[in-house]
Amino acid sequence: MSAQPPSTHTGFVDDRAKGEFLRLSAVTFCVFFLNAHASMLAIIFTRHGLELPQIGLLLSLYGVPVVLFTFLTSMAAARFGSLGTARYGISLMMLGFLSLAVTSWSFWPALASRLTWGVGYGLMFSSLVTYAQSRLSSERFIYLFGIYSSMAPIGHALAPPWVEFLLTLGDDRLVFIIGTVPAGVAVALTFTLRPLAKPVLKGGLLNFGVAFERSRLLPMIAVMVAGCLFGFISSYMAPALHHKEVAVGWFFVATVVSMLSTRFLGMKHFEKLDPRLVVASGLTVMGAAYLTLSITHQAWIVALCGLFFGGGYSVVYPVLSAWISGSLPPSERAGPQAAFNAIFHIGLLWMPLPVTFVIASVGYDGAIASLGLLGFATALVLFVWKKA
Repeated sequence: MSAQPPSTHTGFVDDRAKGEFLRLSAVTFCVFFLNAHASMLAIIFTRHGLELPQIGLLLSLYGVPVVLFTFLTSMAAARFGSLGTARYGISLMMLGFLSLAVTSWSFWPALASRLTWGVGYGLMFSSLVTYAQSRLSSERFIYLFGIYSSMAPIGHALAPPWVEFLLTLGDDRLVFIIGTVPAGVAVALTFTLRPLAKPVLKGGLLNFGVAFERSRLLPMIAVMVAGCLFGFISSYMAPALHHKEVAVGWFFVATVVSMLSTRFLGMKHFEKLDPRLVVASGLTVMGAAYLTLSITHQAWIVALCGLFFGGGYSVVYPVLSAWISGSLPPSERAGPQAAFNAIFHIGLLWMPLPVTFVIASVGYDGAIASLGLLGFATALVLFVWKKA
């Protein structure tokens, strides 16, 4: 196969990569539009007669296969390639999600559906990230990757009101049947993309490459902390705002608007800066937003906290991802990205369990303040840390 000519589109590896990047962005939006339906599952399970402890298990146990199979992504990529692994992952997500149309009335069948969904998500996430990075050159890498990663919050912003509308139609099964369609489009689009070279496993099945080298340990810790802070939004932010008697839209809408505007308009300015200082600054802003949120009951201040939190987070994740594997050849990124995203999801999906005990002890505001201090502490370490 002849080599592709260098790209005339700045920031991409060759001329075909720009179109592939755009199609992959559409794939990612469709997948996360489906995944965002999870934010409404508690309502659906309640309507179907499941008890609160059962609902809690259905929501939280999903994180177990997500983390496990994210760790296994590099092994799957060595067998099926990153694109093939993503395709299988999306298909399993569709299967798990669609099956809830018949299983969501009973705990054990619903749990099987949720676990299948989680396996698919674990295989999909790092695989899509690896492929997205492979389409980019070092020029404008962080800016373009930031735009790509904004597809997830766009999907998460649009899906809940759509699901809310479908629930008014009287047949909850429509949520699962119609919600599967965009993911089917995503699978079809993956066949329009060129496959990557399969990574060669060196050192066993669980090959994470350079992910746990000393120079990358701090960004791995930082992404877990970022996951913890962001995970509070999807688990306890809504009841925390209800406790303050503030409408949830003040924080959530502001967060999404800030994330999108920062990634589309601001990321280009961070390309040449020290990633350590960029991430530290982002975590500082996130921590400050949480500390302020913990002491206010004013809706407009809550909205400002959402703006600052979204801006900080929108910088932290893409810069950390580039820090971990942006300098590596595309064929060597699957392992480090698998480890990086597994660590991120440990913070994102497993954080609610310990925070539950913090809330029981010091309340929602105390838990928010504790997470804010965690962000500050991590930022301080990044500010003073020097590369080995």
